[in-house]
Amino acid sequence: MCVAILKTKSNRVTRKELTDAWNANPDGAGIAWSEKGKLHVVKSYESDGSMMDSKKFIDKVVKLQTKYLAKNMLIHFRIATQGFGADGMPDVDNCHPFAVNDDVVFIHNGMINMPVSNRISDTRFFNRLYLQKLPFKFSIGNEALRKLIESKIGSSKLVFLDSKGNYDIANEGFGSWEKGNWFSNRNHCRIVRRFSFDNALVPSDDEFRLR
Repeated sequence: MCVAILKTKSNRVTRKELTDAWNANPDGAGIAWSEKGKLHVVKSYESDGSMMDSKKFIDKVVKLQTKYLAKNMLIHFRIATQGFGADGMPDVDNCHPFAVNDDVVFIHNGMINMPVSNRISDTRFFNRLYLQKLPFKFSIGNEALRKLIESKIGSSKLVFLDSKGNYDIANEGFGSWEKGNWFSNRNHCRIVRRFSFDNALVPSDDEFRLR
């Protein structure tokens, strides 16, 4: 399962959280933010279509967080269940974030019941068939529209960011807020165990969450 992350203003996602999220979801990653009324998206692919190594991408995210600390950001790590390139491998076209229009991008965690193909993921289909087909330009902050989206996506979570830096979360309650950031699941946590003196495996303090 992918992990969708909202980094909010003045907060950071730690390098360990980023690394653990990549290790659990190694099929593509991306980040989005707004600056001067324009959205920017960076994905974990080189210009030749090959995947960046994890350290290079995570270093990039850490630097961007530092540069734009006062801004909201979307971060996504993907594990491919649908949507592959011609070679059968995960590709940049199915890598989040996705643009709804010039003013809104989004990331997704979960499975949406859509007529997917091997080449196009459920997220891309949902964007094409619903979000981009509305009779008006999609924008965030409309509670009625958010509820309509939630009625279509089941337990999936969508996180939107607009060109003004505002965010909105569909099915926010299915994720969790931690230290000012929102995570769609706990794939950013590495749970470890230790041996007790009698060699029985027992949980460590605070679920052994390593930060």
